[in-house]
Amino acid sequence: MLAFAGLTSAAEINNWLSSSGEVWKNAYGECWRNSSWTPATAAPGCDGAIVEQPAAAPAAQNAAPAPAPKVDQAPAAVQ
Repeated sequence: MLAFAGLTSAAEINNWLSSSGEVWKNAYGECWRNSSWTPATAAPGCDGAIVEQPAAAPAAQNAAPAPAPKVDQAPAAVQ
């Protein structure tokens, strides 16, 4: 019954917890989930947990276009 006591903590985490509050993991390091588990209620650091993505870097602003190259007129044709 002690395993169930950990599931009634204030923060809703729907992974199995030990009586000391540690998330139970299998031999592969995957967290055990109870029947109420959703990605939103997964313990932080567990597989399937929603992780906030860092804000994307602002798009680089385009610099002013380079000036058009100066083209000298070709010399007059010799006849």
